[in-house]
Amino acid sequence: MKHARKYILAAACCGLITLCFNCDLFTGPHNGGGSDTTSHAWTFEVDTLGDGASQLYDVAIVSINPPLVYAVGSIFLKDSTGQWSSPPYCVAIWDGQSWSLRHLYYKGTDYQGNPYILPLIEIKGIWVTGSSDIWLTPGSIFRWNGKDSLTNLSFSRLSLPDPTATINTLWGSSTTSLYGVGTGGSIVHFDGNEWQGIASGTTLDIRDIWGSPDGNQILAVASNDEGSKLLSIQRTTVTTVSDSGLGSSLYGVWFVPNQKYYAVGAGIFWKNRLTDPVWNTYAPGVVTSYVSNGIRGNDTSDVFVSGDAFEIVHYNGRSWHNYSDVIPPSYGAVGRTAVKGNLMITVGLADQKAIAIVGKRN
Repeated sequence: MKHARKYILAAACCGLITLCFNCDLFTGPHNGGGSDTTSHAWTFEVDTLGDGASQLYDVAIVSINPPLVYAVGSIFLKDSTGQWSSPPYCVAIWDGQSWSLRHLYYKGTDYQGNPYILPLIEIKGIWVTGSSDIWLTPGSIFRWNGKDSLTNLSFSRLSLPDPTATINTLWGSSTTSLYGVGTGGSIVHFDGNEWQGIASGTTLDIRDIWGSPDGNQILAVASNDEGSKLLSIQRTTVTTVSDSGLGSSLYGVWFVPNQKYYAVGAGIFWKNRLTDPVWNTYAPGVVTSYVSNGIRGNDTSDVFVSGDAFEIVHYNGRSWHNYSDVIPPSYGAVGRTAVKGNLMITVGLADQKAIAIVGKRN
């Protein structure tokens, strides 16, 4: 496996670093955004995986003690003779020290009842409810028990109401309430027994979904060249949330109910209450200089946003810190992000290689 690793040290911004790099921006607590309970002192490691046309699309942190992380995508390697691996790897697993790559296969039957075994080629989304209960979406949706034998993986392929739906992102509050969203306004819901398609009221591509732990509040962002929308999902009913102040491109959403709501894309947008009439934002270049593709956090005073050119910014309840002083802008992008305790990971691509940036709190 071709594997390069680069270690980068990020220190908390002291006055000197602030003067030199303008890396800490005091923005205040956003009227209830949380106290300054987390520092900006993080160490980052940039890992490259695969060769040409490799990319990681999503990531999930299963546990931090011991570390167990799953990243999904499509990872191509060349063997000792220079031939491309076939099929590509679709899962990368991090144990706290290094990444290992896995193929995944599923069993099925054709229309005549003949059995077959096929590989998953490219996985776009992942949602994990436990180390042995992993949900994957390479367009349709699969459930995996976490075992890694090439001939003995336990999959149960789940039928979608619309076989042409392309589901790219997953979120759930439990194994009996799981949502998948994707292209053309596609939304599906799993109630523990079956999948049901949900009318979204839009044909925009739904880019991200996030909900409260109890599932009582769920938001999704939809965006393409025709514009953007913020959607509220209540079980099987979808309504549009006021988009006054939002940008024309939205790629990520994250919130803590009734405390702080974020949407990111062509900027970082926020509200303290979902019923507030207008979304707030920052002037271009103040917090971010590039398009933001993903957002996740531990709480309102510990939030990460990631985007184009490897841009990563962190909010600690009082200020934003841009890590461009330790992660220089590069041709590429990171997007989907996972945060748990003192660990954050964001994934993407650069120069035909899959990229995983691992952040650890100092």
